[in-house]
Amino acid sequence: NNTVSRIWRAFGLQPHRTETFKLSSDPFFIEKVRDVVGLYLNPPDRALVLCVDEKSQIQALDRTRPLLPMRPGQVERRTHDYLRHGTTSLFAALDTRTGKVIGRCHQRHRAVEFRKFLDTIEAEVPADLDVHLIADNYATHKTALIRNWFAKRPRFHMHFTPTSASWLNLVERWFGAEASGLYRKTAGDAHWDMLTDGLAPATQARAIAIHPNDPRTIFCGTQRGVYRSTDGGDHWQRMNMTEGRVVWSLRFHPGDPNIMFCGTEGAEVYKSVDGGENWTQTATISNPSQVQMAFAMRILGIDIEAANPNNMYAALEVGGAASSTDGGNTWTIRNSEFDGDVDLLDLHGVAVGAADSGSVFISNRTGVWRSSDRGTSWQNCNFDQFSEIKYSRGIVRDPSDPNTLYACVGMNFGSEEGGVMRTTNLGESWERFDKGISAGSTTFGVAVNRQDPSQVYFCTRRGQIFGTHDSGATWAADTVPETAMNVISVACTSA
Repeated sequence: NNTVSRIWRAFGLQPHRTETFKLSSDPFFIEKVRDVVGLYLNPPDRALVLCVDEKSQIQALDRTRPLLPMRPGQVERRTHDYLRHGTTSLFAALDTRTGKVIGRCHQRHRAVEFRKFLDTIEAEVPADLDVHLIADNYATHKTALIRNWFAKRPRFHMHFTPTSASWLNLVERWFGAEASGLYRKTAGDAHWDMLTDGLAPATQARAIAIHPNDPRTIFCGTQRGVYRSTDGGDHWQRMNMTEGRVVWSLRFHPGDPNIMFCGTEGAEVYKSVDGGENWTQTATISNPSQVQMAFAMRILGIDIEAANPNNMYAALEVGGAASSTDGGNTWTIRNSEFDGDVDLLDLHGVAVGAADSGSVFISNRTGVWRSSDRGTSWQNCNFDQFSEIKYSRGIVRDPSDPNTLYACVGMNFGSEEGGVMRTTNLGESWERFDKGISAGSTTFGVAVNRQDPSQVYFCTRRGQIFGTHDSGATWAADTVPETAMNVISVACTSA
């Protein structure tokens, strides 16, 4: 068995795993993709673009026995037996510009219920705007009842995704995100608390930042801007920021925590100089060579040089790297090695290394890249020398040792394997940090406790949380509640 395992590892074979794929046979695939993506990228004037779908068979289940908490060497356990409290179907219409959702629940999801939901949409949207609806090819969207409804309302226009391509409908992403939220627990506790007081409904927590001097002050970047808690997460308040901004990254100024920066979808940079209370846009990063996607280019990471905080860096999805030398007011694209390659331009994180080194690290689909000249040129860290998996997401530096960095990895975005890489020599060599544990999906976020850097936590896309309090010698495993999906950010601190 050991010999077989060594051979499998040597050749990167995983015979116990399979991946499935499905190709669309729609003869008008290209035309429909151009139609739908065109609405995303260039919506018509004086019109709304709404992505519409239904999520059926939502079950309300209750376990028949209390949960058995996690103990050393043993994961949390729960009985398989449950009580059903019925099902419902959620109809949703996602506004692609603002992120707002019109939603209604119905017991069934027939054409009759879909027509009722269309009536709801009509009642809630401005009467002087055209409405473009994007939907999949579900039969209830095409019945005579529905066609007659549209025939009587010329300002409503229906656009269908290609067959077997409902992933092109952005509301599908929301159906995953609406089951997310922001959760908190104390190490050793059995349960997670879902934080809701003051937060937006169905909060999508994309970035979490803990104040470096006050661990009870926490900021969260969401689909509705920046929220702040001053009591450890019990209560939240939305900060003053332009409506409709989806925040993907947060960063404190290294010399003055009253100054903060955030990056948004749309590649906008916002700055606060009053402890996060008010936010002002300072720049919009533009890259003519960016890869056009179904979403606008977004800033997934921002970092700042401690020795010279005017030097800042941004990771753009899907647009490569950018740098600023004037504190974030103007930006320059730094993609000398990346232009034209979507795998390289698809950046997920950025981290600045030792203050006197000029070293900057970025993560993308191929692994981690390092620059020793502040982004003028980039060198691949060649993760394949150190790990079987190299697709990389979040990357952070150790707050107590800037020569030490941690990077999240997986096989790909939706893979069933993940881990964390660590370097202690500013990227010269790397090692797997997550020894002795098994992450069941791609690792997305990693956090180091500023008060105690021996404590490191990371999260996987499908909700596993792993933590060490002894620099990786031992690990504890946990799982966020089943109501949470697509976990992308984690933070930790000492009370």
